[in-house]
Amino acid sequence: NWLRMPQEWRHRQAPAFPMSVLWKKINDAAAADEMAKEMKPIEPLDEKEVAKVQKSLGRKLPPQLRQLYLEIGDGGYGPFSGLRRLSDWAKDYSKLLADTPKERGRDWPEGLLPIVYMNGKRICVDAESGEVILWTKPPKKVSEKKWLASFIPQSPSMEAWLGRWVDTPTQAQDGPEGGWNPPA
Repeated sequence: NWLRMPQEWRHRQAPAFPMSVLWKKINDAAAADEMAKEMKPIEPLDEKEVAKVQKSLGRKLPPQLRQLYLEIGDGGYGPFSGLRRLSDWAKDYSKLLADTPKERGRDWPEGLLPIVYMNGKRICVDAESGEVILWTKPPKKVSEKKWLASFIPQSPSMEAWLGRWVDTPTQAQDGPEGGWNPPA
C-alpha cells in the first residue's frame, strides 16, 4: 500500500495537467445540470491568498492542486462533497499533524493534504507525487498493519481523479452516489 512504498516511488512527478480540457468538461457538465445552474460558484483565489496558505503550511501546494484553486475556484466542485476551501483543509492538515499522534499513536504522513472530507474519511493528495489517497480513519487502537491499510490509493494524479469524476454521469443521470466511479 501507499505508506509501505519506498519514498522514491511515492514521490514521482505527476504528468502535466491539461487544465483547459478539464475546465471545459466541468463547464459542459455544469451547463447540462439544472441544479448546477442555480449554484453560485466559489471564485478562484489570487496568488496572494494561495501564498498565504502555502506559508502557513510550510510547503508549496502540488502544481495541479494550486492551479485548480487559482483557475477554477476555491473548492465546492469534485467528487462527493467537492474539494474543500483551501483555508479549511489547510487548518485540517495542521490539526491532523498535531492531533493524530495523540489520538492514534501514529504520525500523520508529512505532505498528505486532506482536500475532501466525507464523514470522518478524507480524500488526500500527496504534496510530492500528486497521487490521490483515501484515508479511512481506523479505530484509535489498531495495529501498524491496519493503520497502513487505512491509506488507500485512488488515482495517480489529480488529473486522473477529477477526470474520472467529470466523465461519470451525475446521480440525476442515474450515476453513482457521490457522482463518480471509485477506482476498481
